[in-house]
Amino acid sequence: MVGLTGAGLLLHVLLPLAPPRMLPERGFVDLAALHGQSVYGPSHADGMSNQFAAMPSLHVGWALLLAVAVVAATRTRWRWLALAHPALTTVIVIGTGNHYWLDAIIAVLLLAGIAVLHRIILPAAAAWEPLAQTRSQARDTSPIPS
Repeated sequence: MVGLTGAGLLLHVLLPLAPPRMLPERGFVDLAALHGQSVYGPSHADGMSNQFAAMPSLHVGWALLLAVAVVAATRTRWRWLALAHPALTTVIVIGTGNHYWLDAIIAVLLLAGIAVLHRIILPAAAAWEPLAQTRSQARDTSPIPS
């Protein structure tokens, strides 16, 4: 989750991309603004939200990560229903005009890339653990000056 969020933040800063809801002249509709209060307020307002943070869709990435964790952590045959969460999240964020399809695809690819990096880095970090324990034990067994 940290890797995906960090990569998403980096992309939001380096490649600001307006969500489709900000392009009504292209036929996109901001459903939140149309049917109720928009969670972002006016686009010119100085708020805490980054309205140009459409790429990647962290909502889709987080939903997929959660679904994969549920599938991996449980053994019931019902666990596969957790995959409905990222599917529905994708439909909702695209249908409400907050993301493009590519935003969701990039989030999935980022998550896959980070999972591969995790598999590479975790064993490498574990190889350093015995060295860290040896150094820690050496400090613990040293005589305490009186």
